[in-house]
Amino acid sequence: MTNNLDWAQLEGELRAHLLSDFSDVLVGREDDQNGTRDIFLLPKRLLTNEEVLAVCKEIAPVIREKIPERSDGWAAAIGVQRLSGGVMGIYHLGWTDHADEWKSYGQTIHADWVALSQRLKAVLSAHGVEKPEGKEGDFFLDDEDNGLPRLRLAIHRVEFLTPELVGDIQAALSDGYANWCVDVRLFLPFPDRIPPEGIVIWADRIVEQWRWARLKRRLGDRLKL
Repeated sequence: MTNNLDWAQLEGELRAHLLSDFSDVLVGREDDQNGTRDIFLLPKRLLTNEEVLAVCKEIAPVIREKIPERSDGWAAAIGVQRLSGGVMGIYHLGWTDHADEWKSYGQTIHADWVALSQRLKAVLSAHGVEKPEGKEGDFFLDDEDNGLPRLRLAIHRVEFLTPELVGDIQAALSDGYANWCVDVRLFLPFPDRIPPEGIVIWADRIVEQWRWARLKRRLGDRLKL
């Protein structure tokens, strides 16, 4: 147990070792229920698994100086956050006679994300107009890659979301992106304002994440699905 750890001092030392690619480091105030001290790194940009692993190995000696090894489990765990969402993975260290362990929770290749994003923009633009910031438009495709096989699509005009559009998105996913999905959310003008509900489109299925009856009452025949 390391409940007497000066976590603020450790945070300061770790920040001094972090590259400019990280905005902050947070050290848990107490051990978790398993007796492990959690440490979180917050990146400024998209990182590869290789880059994250290299950083964890770099700061591991600093952590070992402050947190003693344990004979019954991991003494510390470094979690590296995604730009949005959960963690990229966790680096465990400090278990006597056990090598450090990196567990990745999946990271896509950025070039694949770029290719699919460009393909989807072409599909969407064939159906409507992309919404510039502060102006009118039908849709906005999020331009942030957070390392997950998922693109986020905001719909700003409900009539834009049609069975034909959904079918074209599925066709785009079917060609090499069967394990990816498009997370669609409705962000409508104030008179039509509803919670940001929507659907998740996969190549072979659609997962509804909205209250269909309520939407039909509110939007009527304007909702085409």
